[in-house]
Amino acid sequence: MATLRIPMKRGRRILVLYVERFYSERRIAQHVGVSRRTVSRTLLGLKLAGLTWAQCKALSDIDLQNKLHGSPVPRRATNRPLPDWDKVHRQ
Repeated sequence: MATLRIPMKRGRRILVLYVERFYSERRIAQHVGVSRRTVSRTLLGLKLAGLTWAQCKALSDIDLQNKLHGSPVPRRATNRPLPDWDKVHRQ
């Protein structure tokens, strides 16, 4: 199942509260209005990317989002035939 990405404004807020204010994941989730799991995934992305807070501040929103969550993967084109909608409708 695909996960939705949060706006980077919220992502940056999560990072600020964690790095500068030393908030817990639960408190950040309540403050930002996201689930604790979203906070956890955002912080995990920061650790896996090996970014420091100074580097995060220097990146644009798009670059930071790609570093934290990876570049979006384009959907793969499928070669499946389309259904015969007239036949489906008759059933």
